[in-house]
Amino acid sequence: MAVLALIGSGCDAIDLSRITQRDARTRVRPEPAGEHCPFGGQAFLSGLDQDRDGVLDDFEVSATDYVCADALPGVRTRVRAEPTGTNCLFGGQAVQSGLDLDASGGLDDAEVTSTEYVCATTVTHVLVRVRPVAPGVECPRGGQVTHAGHDANGNGLLEDGEISRKVQVCNEPAPVLSRVRELPGAVAPCEQGGSVVEAGADLDLDGVLDAAESNSADYACGVALAHLRLRHFEIEPGGGYCATKGTGVVAFEDSNGDTLPDPGGYTGTLILCEAPRTHDGDFVVTSAVDLIVLEGIDRLRGNLRIEAPTLPEAILPTLSIIDGSF
Repeated sequence: MAVLALIGSGCDAIDLSRITQRDARTRVRPEPAGEHCPFGGQAFLSGLDQDRDGVLDDFEVSATDYVCADALPGVRTRVRAEPTGTNCLFGGQAVQSGLDLDASGGLDDAEVTSTEYVCATTVTHVLVRVRPVAPGVECPRGGQVTHAGHDANGNGLLEDGEISRKVQVCNEPAPVLSRVRELPGAVAPCEQGGSVVEAGADLDLDGVLDAAESNSADYACGVALAHLRLRHFEIEPGGGYCATKGTGVVAFEDSNGDTLPDPGGYTGTLILCEAPRTHDGDFVVTSAVDLIVLEGIDRLRGNLRIEAPTLPEAILPTLSIIDGSF
């Protein structure tokens, strides 16, 4: 009986909650660059949850392991010759940059993330630098920023301190649409009435040529609306029409319905040059640098003023549309 009493007394004296096993806990925190990880990384902390709150507190940490990041890839650049074309009207250089992800010491094609163009110009020692603009609020379809200035140190690159003019243009590619509408009598230039042929770029891409989008017209005086036919054709760069591509609209009178022009009947042609690079606002030319910047603009939605008496001439090879005055 004495033995049983001893056992019973011993059980009452033991607090089982104090010998219950604690759960192991871990947590991860960022490890800044320093002693443990030269380029930063993560610290994995572990220990027993002594206070059973389900969280590994600082005083409960018994071991720390580090997983360190590799060295950050270096930024690399390379320069390639840029032929005459869309990016550089007179050729130049393409300056490409990106991260050297494979640590090869060079910039591979797959590592290029940014390209700027340093373009030659028709003015000695004047360069332009063109940087693409990603689609966003200002340019929904993207565009480009053009910097221009004198290459003061003669290294063939336009540096930030040499820039004297900056212009942003937005891409606005749009298909050319045409329409024919009736012209009532006693309306110039058709006193007896007739039809008017209109064409323009569908800037809002709604498939309809709105009145505000029509920028070219021809009058078919005395020709009924039902007797007019329209045909579109492509215009390649050069050839005296467009510096870039364009679209031609041929209108002709077909009174007998054979889809061919009537002999001696009305014919007319409208030419619309593509103007994908558009600058909004007035533009004032005061120097040769300003004139060079205009070479990157196809359409000026504003007024153009030339206030440079020392310029012998102003040649604008790509500016095909000026919506304001000139």
